[in-house]
Amino acid sequence: MTLSDSNCQVNLTRTRFARITLDEVQLLASARLSASAILVYHVLAAHDMSQDGIVWPSIATIHKALNGAYSLSSIRKALKDLEGSNLIVR
Repeated sequence: MTLSDSNCQVNLTRTRFARITLDEVQLLASARLSASAILVYHVLAAHDMSQDGIVWPSIATIHKALNGAYSLSSIRKALKDLEGSNLIVR
C-alpha cells in the first residue's frame, strides 16, 4: 500500500515508526537542535525495538536511514549535539 501526494510517496508496508514520548519532544524543542539532530534522534528511536534505550546503529546505518540526505559529518555533529544536550549518552 502506498500513500502519496504531489510531493512525496511513502511505502506503508516498509515503514518502521519511531516512538518517542511527549517529554522527549519537549526536550528536543527546548534544546533548539538542528533538523538533522532531531532526525538522527528519531532514527535512534526507530532502532530501539526493545524500548530499553540501548541502540548501536553505525553512522553509515543512520546515513542510510536518512536516505543520504545528510552527510556523514553532519550526522557526527548531530550526535555530538544530542550528547551535548544530554539527550543521548555514547
